[in-house]
Amino acid sequence: MNWLQALNRRQDRSAELRTGACFRSSLREGVVATAEVLGVAPDAYGIDHVRFLLKLEPAIYGWNDERTLTVSSFLEHYPEQLEARAS
Repeated sequence: MNWLQALNRRQDRSAELRTGACFRSSLREGVVATAEVLGVAPDAYGIDHVRFLLKLEPAIYGWNDERTLTVSSFLEHYPEQLEARAS
C-alpha cells in the first residue's frame, strides 16, 4: 500500500468517528485499551482532533483518562472498532 492509499483509507475511516463510538487496542500483558469518542473538532489550524475517554482493562487498573489525538493518530493507535452498544 502506498502513502496515498493509506491516507485515503484513514480518511474513509474518519467517518466512523462519531460520538459514542468505541475503539480498542491490545497492549502488552493482556491489558486492553478502550477509547470512547467524546467528539471530533478542528484545532486552530483546521486539523481534526478526536477527544476520547481512555479506559484500561482488566478493571483492576481502575484507570480512566480523557485524551486528545489527531484523527490519523487515533485510528493508528486504536484500529479495532467495537460493535455499537444496544440501546
